[in-house]
This record gives sequence, structure tokens and C-alpha cells, in this order.
Amino acid sequence: MESETIVLAKILGPLYILTGLVFMGRPKLVKKMVKEFTKEEEELFQWGMVSFVVGVVILQFHFLWNTLPEILISTIGVLAIFKGIFYVFLPRVIGRITQKFNDIFIIFGSMFALILGIYFFQIIYA
Repeated sequence: MESETIVLAKILGPLYILTGLVFMGRPKLVKKMVKEFTKEEEELFQWGMVSFVVGVVILQFHFLWNTLPEILISTIGVLAIFKGIFYVFLPRVIGRITQKFNDIFIIFGSMFALILGIYFFQIIYA
């Protein structure tokens, strides 16, 4: 496994674990934040730009598709780019979809983030 994969797993693992725990432990707060966040097109645009840059940075240093950890991290980069593009060009649509599926997003997002974070931790410290 490439050293870039380990470095990104060290960054993304704790981030995803924290995200999963916050989503599970504070669902009302997360729901409120998402509701407020998706009301403002300007905020969606700004976070879209941030997401796009994060995706480009990940793929600049990590466009590897050989092992499962490499595939997961590269996929995160690709998804971040697409998320950024959608947030920039379709903020109203993204806002409506996010508000409509907020509860599902919190439930599955928390489980997904926690599982992915634990998997990255396992890679780092195994």
C-alpha cells in the first residue's frame, strides 16, 4: 500500500469517526445545522468550492485504484469533486434534496462515517 494512502487514512479515519459519533450522539443538532445550512445558497456555494478543492487535492496526491483502501480514498476524492460541482451549480436542488432526506442522511451518514473511520483506523494500526 502506498504511503499516501496511509497518510490520508490517518487524516480521514479520525475525521469520519468523529463525524459518525456526532451524527449519532447529537442528531437534533445536526438536523438543525443541516436545515439552516441548506437555506443559504451562498453557503452551499462556498462549501461546494471547499469540497471541490478537497477532492482535487486528494486526487492530486492519491489517484490509486489497486487495493480496497486506495479505492476508497480515491473514491472519496472523486465524490468530493462531484459534490462540489453540484453544490456550486445546483444549490437550490441540493438544498431541497438534503432537507427532504435529512433524517435518512443522518442515520445512514452516521453509520457509514463510523464504519469507514474504523476501517481506516484498522488499516493504520493493524
